[in-house]
Amino acid sequence: MTWFAHTLENQPQETWQTLSDHLENTAALAAAFAEPFGMSDWAELCGLLHDAGKYTEAFQKRLLGDRRRVDHSTEGGRIALKKYGSSMGKLLAYTILGHHGHLPDAGSEQGEGSLIKRLKDHPEPTSEFLTEQALPSAPALPKFNKVNMGFQVAFLARMLYSCLVDADSLDTERFTDIEKARLRPAATREDERAAIQHCAEALKAKLADVTRNAQDTPVNKQRANVLNACLAASALEPGLFSLTVPTGGGKTFAAMAFALEHALGHQHRRIVYVAPFTSIIEQTAKVYRDVFGEEYVLEHHSAIDIPENADQDDEPEAARIRRLATENWTSPIVVTTAVQFFESLFASRKWRCRKLHNIAGSVIILDEAQTLPDELLLATLAALETLCNHYGCTVLLCTATQPALDAYWTANRKPREIIPNRDELYTALKRTTVHVLGTLTIEDVAARLRQHPQALCIVSVRKRARELYQLLKDQPNAYHLSARMCAEHRTAVLEKIRAHLRAKEPCLVISTQLIEAGVDVDFAVVYRELGGIDAIAQAAGRCNREGRMEQPGEVFAYRPAEKLPKGFIRQSAAIADSVLKQFDDPLSLDAVRSYSEKRFMVRGLDMLDNEKILKTLNSNEVTRNLNIPFDWVAGKYQLIKEDGGETIFVPYGDEGVKRVENLRAAVSRGDESLGAALKALQRYGVNLYANEYVDMVKSGWIEHVGGLYPVLSEALKEHYREDIGLEPVNSLVENTVLMG
Repeated sequence: MTWFAHTLENQPQETWQTLSDHLENTAALAAAFAEPFGMSDWAELCGLLHDAGKYTEAFQKRLLGDRRRVDHSTEGGRIALKKYGSSMGKLLAYTILGHHGHLPDAGSEQGEGSLIKRLKDHPEPTSEFLTEQALPSAPALPKFNKVNMGFQVAFLARMLYSCLVDADSLDTERFTDIEKARLRPAATREDERAAIQHCAEALKAKLADVTRNAQDTPVNKQRANVLNACLAASALEPGLFSLTVPTGGGKTFAAMAFALEHALGHQHRRIVYVAPFTSIIEQTAKVYRDVFGEEYVLEHHSAIDIPENADQDDEPEAARIRRLATENWTSPIVVTTAVQFFESLFASRKWRCRKLHNIAGSVIILDEAQTLPDELLLATLAALETLCNHYGCTVLLCTATQPALDAYWTANRKPREIIPNRDELYTALKRTTVHVLGTLTIEDVAARLRQHPQALCIVSVRKRARELYQLLKDQPNAYHLSARMCAEHRTAVLEKIRAHLRAKEPCLVISTQLIEAGVDVDFAVVYRELGGIDAIAQAAGRCNREGRMEQPGEVFAYRPAEKLPKGFIRQSAAIADSVLKQFDDPLSLDAVRSYSEKRFMVRGLDMLDNEKILKTLNSNEVTRNLNIPFDWVAGKYQLIKEDGGETIFVPYGDEGVKRVENLRAAVSRGDESLGAALKALQRYGVNLYANEYVDMVKSGWIEHVGGLYPVLSEALKEHYREDIGLEPVNSLVENTVLMG
């Protein structure tokens, strides 16, 4: 009997893909994907076993049109467990059972969908797999460090899963969708190296051009020193590095120069640039595309994320190629967010994990490293160490305010600092003076801002941003910025602000912390509600940003009389208070280090693993019994916590009105244009917390187009204002909204 894996619509059986061909192809691809981290034998077994359950009459009948569901995944896991024993077999079983959806939790015999229950409930051998496929003997077990052993085991399973699901998807695609497969580059190791070589040469040419045209200024001399230090460090052995450079030090190009030269010298396959905010990603991706070329740079973040089972046959070919590349990160340079990068490292879903094997053998640039969330810090550092120790990666931590992490690298791999004279560099590139004012009322702040023709004030809550703006809106060119405004609205306002600044016209801006998320503005004066020292540093990054002023820019930190929000912000401000009493310059390297050390000490080890991810993965349940809670970990590791809130679309401007109408029309037609209509509205969304969303629905402010898609009601569209964006339906609700 001929066993088949896949059919072709309206084609005879002799054209179908045989099961043996699919298993062998998938095994070969998976083995190649695992080669950079030395686990090819294991990945090959995953490929050979993953569809063992298709060797059944029940599944073959399904290919012929029988609609009954057939579990074809569990059989391979059962065979692995029986042939390779409880340790190796169980590790293989996770990847095999999960290859069509997600890595299952180990669970229990009663846990529906769990690994243990599925293996227990599966009948004794029902397939003919072993009569057609000869399995190799067990490969050698990998060696794990004693520290974080359970974490490393789970990480390996996720990496093997990545190899399997990418290989399975690619081989299936090559058979069932030749046109789609054609769009994917089939990059060999030689191709990867040639791409890195091209990028390195392109950057050298760019830097040579910049150097030729640069003025002989102290700032440019320091930028040259930073670049030279990065190039010198690129020859060092792979591992963990830190790059501590103040704003204006040329970090974007210097870090990439290190990464490319290091990759060439140590056979790394690609560069992965990771930053916390989409605004930074978009800016950086554009800079890199201008240097290296469109086809060498993949930009991947939430605005262009790929949902499971996505496909868009009507999009332009170049756009489709880029979209397909986001599925498995085959590009030589990947520019992505911390959310996309780190949450994928802890994910359980197929579409999030598929790209992971292509991170192995990479140079990872982690920009704004101080933004790593405290409550996930230990698990995050464990992931970075594991990538360096077992997956051939180099990690570069870049920031102006390097966090004091030395005590928390549990595998004893502390970063090597690239800049030899950080204090000298900080002094040379210092562009601002920080003044600490004490407590000010909102009226005090307004009065002080009126004295400055151009100034930026950054506050901690949306409500206070709006109230302060109301006190100042009579001033020429006064603006408000917050997440109450959709992205398209904020972009339009920022363009106006930059135009005023360039023309040296009066301009006052009241903003929440969102302006610190990589937004490129340059004020002579900045006011900042007291937060952590790192928050003051971010505010200072919007002051005298280009260093063109004859005197340092002025940053004024103050404590609002209306009180800071409870929780992280208030606690960070209290820690900053103690540091401000010790240091004249709160942004000096010593002050930043002191603040960071105190912050982590106050948080304590339990808070730094607040979700108990590292503790759970290193428990006996995992290290001895391999009972790994993959889905549980994925749910716990979230850089941005979900609160059950919603995004509503707003009709901002003529274009926003048009796009909302396009959504209504697409829903009415019920055709494939709905996806395009929703994508076109991405920059017209306002994020609401759950309680405010409920209040808006009750008050009739929100219309659900097609019963699904929330839009600000046509009759109440005046509640989205040109100056402040979406008005609050209930000001009491806003008091619980802290950020943005």
